[in-house]
Amino acid sequence: MEMVLWLFVLLGVFGFVTLLYYSFNIAGLFGWIAVIGWVVTMHLQNLVEIFGYSFTLGNIFYATAFLASDILCENHGRKAAYLGVGFAIAIFFIMNVIVNLPATIKLSNTMSHISDIVELVFSRTMIAGVLSYSFAQLLNIKLYIILKKSLPQKRYLWVRNNISTILAQLLDSVIFTGIMMFNIASVSQMISIMLAIFVIKLIFALLDTPWIYVAKAIGLRLQDRASALDWMR
Repeated sequence: MEMVLWLFVLLGVFGFVTLLYYSFNIAGLFGWIAVIGWVVTMHLQNLVEIFGYSFTLGNIFYATAFLASDILCENHGRKAAYLGVGFAIAIFFIMNVIVNLPATIKLSNTMSHISDIVELVFSRTMIAGVLSYSFAQLLNIKLYIILKKSLPQKRYLWVRNNISTILAQLLDSVIFTGIMMFNIASVSQMISIMLAIFVIKLIFALLDTPWIYVAKAIGLRLQDRASALDWMR
C-alpha cells in the first residue's frame, strides 16, 4: 500500500510541474528547477521502499527535473533548456553558501583550518550532486535535441522523452554513486548500489511519459495565447 501511495505522490508531483508550466509558462519551469535541488537535499536521509528497493525520497522529486528539461527542449528549444540547467546550478551554489554561512563564520572565528571550511561548503554530497546533475542534464538535452531532429513527429514524443531521460539517468547514477562511494565501498558494491538506484529511476522515467504529452498540449496553447496577445497589441 505504501508503494502505491508513493507512486501516486510521484504522479502528483509531475502534475504539479505541468501545472506550474500552464500557470507561469517557462518561468514556472525555471522556478521549479531552481528549488528542486534543495528539495532533493532535504530528503536525502528519508528512505522509502518501492518494488523492494530502498532509496531516498529525494529521488522521487529529482525525477521531475528531467521532465522540466524535456518540456523546455520540446517546446522552447535547446538554449532554453541549457539556460534552465545553468540557472539551477547557480541557484544551488548560492543557496549552499548562504545556508552554510553561519557555520563557516563560526569556523573562521575559531581559527579552524581552511580545509575544514572548504569541506563544509563543498561537501562530497554537494559535489556529487552538482556534477551528476550537470553532466546528466547536458546529456539529456543533447540526446533530446538529436532525437527531435531525427524523429520530429508527435507520435515519437515518448521516444524522445524516454530514451534521453533513461540514458541521462544512467549517467547520473554512475557519477553520483561513484563519487559518494569512492573509497567507501568496493567496486561490486558500487555497481549493486548504482543498478538499484537506476532501476527505480527507470521506472520514474517511464511514469513521466503522459505528462510530456500534457506539457506539449500546454505549450501549443501558450503559443496560441501569445499570438493572440501580440495581435491585440
